[in-house]
Amino acid sequence: MYMSRFIILLAVLFFSGRGEAADFAQSDSIPGQRQRALNFKQDLLELFNLKEAAVIHSRKSCNCGCDIRKEEYVPSNPKEKFIAYDFCDSYVFEIQTEVDLMPDVSLRIYKLLSDNGFSFIEGKVKYNRKFRIDHYTVEGPDVLTFYEDKIYENGRRKIKISLSVPD
Repeated sequence: MYMSRFIILLAVLFFSGRGEAADFAQSDSIPGQRQRALNFKQDLLELFNLKEAAVIHSRKSCNCGCDIRKEEYVPSNPKEKFIAYDFCDSYVFEIQTEVDLMPDVSLRIYKLLSDNGFSFIEGKVKYNRKFRIDHYTVEGPDVLTFYEDKIYENGRRKIKISLSVPD
């Protein structure tokens, strides 16, 4: 009796596409888009030395009714900020820093994206200057995948990376 319930539970997890059993089965070979996005997040945390930083977790609802998980990392340097959002269909990372603190941050992030299999970063970089803000954008294959880098005249920098993770 207990064995049949266990088998039914495993089957439900496997065929739901959202259970850990399905994620585990998918991660045997090439990592899926969601796993690669999570690997990229870990690489970003290492890049900004935030592995040991305090994390503030919060949740809110999306327009489609799903939960949006937000993780805000609190670094020791008050001039930096790192926020990760987990939407139902994408991961979004926001990085706020000073240009002087890490001048080659874009190149490092490009390399991390490329190392994790996100080849959209090799696309055309669009540049726009508006309201004394240098705005660099690389668009991905869909609306939810992009890299955006805003450099303000006062030396502040805001980087936003969105990675689509379809089921």
